Amino acid sequence: DAHPPSKPILRAPDNGSVVDLGPNGSTTLRWRPSTDPDGGVVNYEVYLCTEENPLGRCPATEVATYLPPGNGTTLYASVVPVDHSEKSNLQIIALLGAVICVGLMGFSWSNRRRTLLYIWLAFSLSAFIGCSDSSGKNYSAPDVTYQATGLSPDTTYYWAVVAVDDQGEESASDVWSFTTR
Repeated sequence: DAHPPSKPILRAPDNGSVVDLGPNGSTTLRWRPSTDPDGGVVNYEVYLCTEENPLGRCPATEVATYLPPGNGTTLYASVVPVDHSEKSNLQIIALLGAVICVGLMGFSWSNRRRTLLYIWLAFSLSAFIGCSDSSGKNYSAPDVTYQATGLSPDTTYYWAVVAVDDQGEESASDVWSFTTR
């Protein structure tokens, strides 16, 4: 029994936002990648046009295909890390604790105290490594991006992403919009 991939979660540009176009009328679309519960390959189709419901009304563009390394396939989308510049207070305190622990390791301590120090260091690093964006949502995988070009200024665009696995099962994202200037 085949199961559809998880729903792509749109990340940027924000729904209803105004976007400054880059060179060649470009902007970058970002979404959280989907996973296939059956372990299969996930392809993405981006629907982008001026129709309020782009699914089925706009031509789809295949922008990413994930295949295991070494098969000679080109990845047409770029993958970028999530911005982790906004760390939570717990993560900053944990990093400070880790730095203090590393500094204290040079002193002569008993085995029991050293063990406690290592436990605190492990806790501190694990709290710091936990990544979240400014909305507080945790992300373990990098975002998938697509550079849309040829967009016109002063135009409202609607977009959606459909994840399609190798069994043909699909999951569509929500439809978002942005206006160019």
